[in-house]
Amino acid sequence: MKNPLFGRAASQFVTGGFATALPLMPYRVLALALVSITALVPPAAAATVYWDINGSTPGAGGTTPTGTWDAANTNWSSSEAGDVDTAAWTAGDTGVFAAGTNATGSYTVTVSGTQNIGSLTFEEGTVTLSGTATLQMVADSIFDVATGRSATIGDTVTLSNDVARTLTKTGSGTLTVGTARTYTGETIVNAGKLILRSNANQTFSSPLTINSSGTVELNALNSGGHTYGVITVNAGGLLSLGPAGNAVSIRPSTLILNGGTVARHISFNGLSVTGTITAAGETISTITAPFIALSNNQTINIDVKSASTLQMSGGISTGAASGVKLTKRDPGTLILSASSTYQGLTTVSAGVLNIRGNAALGTTAAGTTVTTGAALEIQGGITVGAEALTLVGAGITSGGALRNISGDNTYGGAITLGSAARINSDAGTLTLNVATGNAVAGAHALTFGGAGNITVADPIATNSITKDGAGTLLISGSNGSFAGTTTISAGTLAAATSTALGGGAVSIDSGASLRLDPGAILVNAISTASTGSILFAGGGLQRTSTQSLSTVAQLVAGGTGASVALDPAFVWSARIADVTYSDVLGLTNTNGTIQILQLSYDESLLGGGSEADMLLGWNSSGSWVNAIDGNTGSAGGSAHTNALGSYASLGIVPTADYLGSWGRDTTTNTAWAVVNHNSDFAAIVVVPEPTTSPLVAAGLIGLVVYGWRQRK
Repeated sequence: MKNPLFGRAASQFVTGGFATALPLMPYRVLALALVSITALVPPAAAATVYWDINGSTPGAGGTTPTGTWDAANTNWSSSEAGDVDTAAWTAGDTGVFAAGTNATGSYTVTVSGTQNIGSLTFEEGTVTLSGTATLQMVADSIFDVATGRSATIGDTVTLSNDVARTLTKTGSGTLTVGTARTYTGETIVNAGKLILRSNANQTFSSPLTINSSGTVELNALNSGGHTYGVITVNAGGLLSLGPAGNAVSIRPSTLILNGGTVARHISFNGLSVTGTITAAGETISTITAPFIALSNNQTINIDVKSASTLQMSGGISTGAASGVKLTKRDPGTLILSASSTYQGLTTVSAGVLNIRGNAALGTTAAGTTVTTGAALEIQGGITVGAEALTLVGAGITSGGALRNISGDNTYGGAITLGSAARINSDAGTLTLNVATGNAVAGAHALTFGGAGNITVADPIATNSITKDGAGTLLISGSNGSFAGTTTISAGTLAAATSTALGGGAVSIDSGASLRLDPGAILVNAISTASTGSILFAGGGLQRTSTQSLSTVAQLVAGGTGASVALDPAFVWSARIADVTYSDVLGLTNTNGTIQILQLSYDESLLGGGSEADMLLGWNSSGSWVNAIDGNTGSAGGSAHTNALGSYASLGIVPTADYLGSWGRDTTTNTAWAVVNHNSDFAAIVVVPEPTTSPLVAAGLIGLVVYGWRQRK
């Protein structure tokens, strides 16, 4: 019959012996009803079962309960104690090895077929899962290995998943997973060690994350590259490469270090990254394994995030690859402490690249560039070879685009300024010493600074030089072609050659000083602020008269380690005819200081006089006498008098031991003296008084004659 409500044939429902006509629902309504009822019923939870090969007898079946894991054998107990009847494996369950507490030995469980698993726990003994079979994760799985225990999934057991599943390793024990891994989800290691074995040129593209207290050992079994996906090592985590005795490299697509460490077994070859190495986490990350470049002209990009540090102590090598480049990016610090062999350009585009090894920057073939806002730091008492260096900018917060952090370090590459730039030394001494050419060049302003010291042993060919910071800048090279200005804003600038500062003007700000070391006699015009100073430390100043003879004066004072602060004033007046053979120098502000004063003379003015009688004269109340006659105190024990030659060739220095020395150098037409007073000086000729010896001789003869006559 038809159902008047639904318009379909009625069915009969028989109950209690009576037939009842019920309406036959439309199939769509019935299907929806069944779906609704099913949704209200929760799925059965995966059970936890325990490996047990001896049925209801407590325990797992002895210390080494070897058996087969398949769909038929009843080797699983629902009781942790193993004291109930056992059953076969149910797909999706969590398996625990083993029931009871007696399975403490080393034993093998042979897996057969495909077994769907939820999670695995290894509580007792040393367990190996073997066989040509598959363990398929059908849920995000936890693999837990208890403290002091180890478990192995053999190379012939495929570890797979139905869809992408996450494998999380917990427990402080060790889990080894063989080469037959096909699961596609992330691997997370929260504790203990996970050993992942691989064959040559295998690829495992899934992400790998190692958290604090976790260790992953990537164990390559043979030569070749072993490729991984993104590997993240967080603070306290360790990525260990090896052991292996073959030429092998591990190749994650990207390596992210949030305070973790990458190390290697002693015989392992190294680490290669096809993408980017990133360090983050506001902490220190470490790579002790050598980094191996993969291909010609590869650029190794290393990103170190703000407040993070990455230490690479294994060096960067290239093997057969050529043209390999390194780029440091992001605001953090990258430390390279070992020798590297890459040949391409090193670029510091952001943050800090800190080098602590002589060849940390690879070969010197392509050089290094530091861009605006970045810094190349050097420390550890190292000597960098002829690594050409381009500097742009003042570094990070004006700390120096090239920055000596600590120790005495030498940079042997020629430095080129790409813009105005700064070189700083925080502590110790940074020495710039190239084999040939300029130490620093470029038509830009150059600033040296910091609390440490800097020595420049070769020419500087820049637009200007500025010295700031509390340290000392020593310029020991010859800068005869430098025409720029020199500004000493703070600290000390020491000149060790007469052309150390070229020919440009020098200004000394309050609290700063210019030190003149032995061999440095500067001709530069110098302006000094109220508390600025010129320190004479065995060097001096040279000034030229504005009068007709253009007499040249040199003033030298002090000595190494015994500098004196002087601000001498040179005032010139015309020569006095027939009295002086140079213009007259009025010298002030040096009284009481032992000094060597030298003046040039005009030999053509001597006429019939003798150059052998030339000396440095002093105007004593209108009378010109030997300059040493104005000295106070006794002459020194090593004083030279009426000496012939330059004071320098005679070894004379401005000390008390040489006070009172005087002489002339007829090859350079100069007269000099060691004095400790000032006033008016000039080159003069003193004619000796006639000797009384002939008169005395005549008198004696007369007396002899007179005596002879008396006896007669």
